[in-house]
Amino acid sequence: MSAAASLVVAHQARDKGDLADLLGALGLPCGEDDLVRLLPHLTAPTPRRPET
Repeated sequence: MSAAASLVVAHQARDKGDLADLLGALGLPCGEDDLVRLLPHLTAPTPRRPET
């Protein structure tokens, strides 16, 4: 169950630090090994449009 929840969190995180904070706040495993496993699931940042 926690693996599925961790994947959902990874899809919402902006970066590794954000992922660690979110996992920790939810009481999910957030050790270095857990983070490395989830890094490929981080959401890619969306490019900003230039202001005109």
